[in-house]
Amino acid sequence: MQPRFPVRVTRRRALAGGVGAAALLTTARRVSAQRSAVGGGGGIAGGGTIETANGPIHFSLFGSRLMLEDESEPAIFGSLRWVDEDGGWTFESTSIANYGPPADDEDARELRGTVAANGGDEYPFVLRAVDIGAPGAGEDTIRLTVGEGAIDATPPAAAPSSALAYEVEGPLAAGDIQLLSFDPGDEE
Repeated sequence: MQPRFPVRVTRRRALAGGVGAAALLTTARRVSAQRSAVGGGGGIAGGGTIETANGPIHFSLFGSRLMLEDESEPAIFGSLRWVDEDGGWTFESTSIANYGPPADDEDARELRGTVAANGGDEYPFVLRAVDIGAPGAGEDTIRLTVGEGAIDATPPAAAPSSALAYEVEGPLAAGDIQLLSFDPGDEE
């Protein structure tokens, strides 16, 4: 039997989670009311820390793809914040171009778009997150590629002329990644 590691949820974290869920629900309802009914979809949410040889990296992520009944293309939503203090990098998403499962792993999801590096220049990014285990199990993994390795994520015109090549991958030391499924069904 493997030991279980308790996850401490403070009032602040619970409130932040509740605010995020409320924002998603409000956005889905607004899209539904303005454009059409939400036909279903999926998403990913998570946050935590990965340990690297250079120190801890903290992140939070959210991605969603919702199918709208009257639309041929899904609505894509997402957010990424990545703080690598020892490496001197903070990345925050500025646009999300695509979200979904890659063909090679049903437990993985990829989020693609652009991030602002340290509040300045924008670069393409690809985030790959894999939900394998329970919170604290150390089985979920995450990989962030920014710049040259993520060129196919956005049109080349979106990247500044100076090159950046950042890539970090590892298992979660703390936190969790959770796959989500939305099936609103008939609401009357």
